[in-house]
Amino acid sequence: MSEPVILAKVEQGVGKITLNRPRALNSLNTEMVTQMYQVYRAWSNPDSGVRAILLTGAGGKAFCAGGDVKTVAQQVMAGQQQAAMAFFQAEYVTDAAISQLALPHISLLDGITMGGGAGVSMHGHFRVATERTLFAMPECAIGLFPDVGMMALLPHLPGELGSYLALTGARLSGLAVKQAGLATHFIPSSHLHEVKQQLQQAGPAASDLAHVYNSLTNIEAAAAAEQGAGGAAAAQQQQQQQAADQLFAKLPIINRCFGKASVAQIVAALQAETAEPQWCREALQQLQRGSPLSAAVTLAYYRRSRAASLSAVDCLQLDGVLCGHFTAGDGDFAEGVRARLIDKEDKPCWKHASAEQVPDDLVQQFFRPRSQQDVIALHDALTGPPRLPAAASKL
Repeated sequence: MSEPVILAKVEQGVGKITLNRPRALNSLNTEMVTQMYQVYRAWSNPDSGVRAILLTGAGGKAFCAGGDVKTVAQQVMAGQQQAAMAFFQAEYVTDAAISQLALPHISLLDGITMGGGAGVSMHGHFRVATERTLFAMPECAIGLFPDVGMMALLPHLPGELGSYLALTGARLSGLAVKQAGLATHFIPSSHLHEVKQQLQQAGPAASDLAHVYNSLTNIEAAAAAEQGAGGAAAAQQQQQQQAADQLFAKLPIINRCFGKASVAQIVAALQAETAEPQWCREALQQLQRGSPLSAAVTLAYYRRSRAASLSAVDCLQLDGVLCGHFTAGDGDFAEGVRARLIDKEDKPCWKHASAEQVPDDLVQQFFRPRSQQDVIALHDALTGPPRLPAAASKL
């Protein structure tokens, strides 16, 4: 008998969802996101008795390492585009539902938090990073693009940090995740039990966003004071701060290089940059490791979202349009996953050899629906009619 892919229970008014695929680093599949969506809809009903929702990952290593893109890419390669799109659409409708919750939603990002893991956490009210948090959006490396509504958030990070993270898949860890603006709080993993405890003891106040915010802030402050008292905790705090400082010291370079109008110009800027040449070489290698087409689509999406201040739901709907192209073979998704995750020979044969070879009109085509079936209405995902695609709702 297989283990349930999510665990959902209510204790003292707190709805607890645990992503329960630890051997797969809690990566999301269609069954998981479908069940999550159904739970969120049920718990958003005032008669449910749920006052707040706590989302965690099982296993101690990952919150959620992303979506199960290997399975999805295999569906694409087998010509099963509808099944592949069912995953993405079920994922996006779940992310949209989270963004529309009135109840406080708290995600404990204790471990690897990448791709789809960002989707089920970053659109909620509170995201708690720990010293074990490892955040990244590595989709360009597999021929996709940073999806799950993250283009509503990345353009609003300091300077061009968001475009740097989106194009290179660079990782943020620990305290840097909060200081970048992705996490709302930083609480050491040894204090996470206090979050659960205080939520359950809050009674009706657990449904109040201000109360939950203050509670998390007080736990954070007490943990920081404890770390400041010396010993191993103080050394860990200093290490976390140094890592964050090193990242933000690079922000002027990131702004100069990643603020360019095209991927080709970003490449040229990194090659010409004289400050921190080793770091620039590594950033360039990360950028060029990914699909040139994915990078071009990603940068165009990033600039479009920043200019129009697109919301999470706006971006999730646009994600569906883009994925319609990627799952139909218009992009490099299947090839990237094949090379990096299936055959693991790490030599993808991209459709374009470099960013200069990607025509702008091709990039713009990705933002137009390939099929009306790729357009899914998400503005009332939580309270309107169920939005699951047919292939997902049959699970």
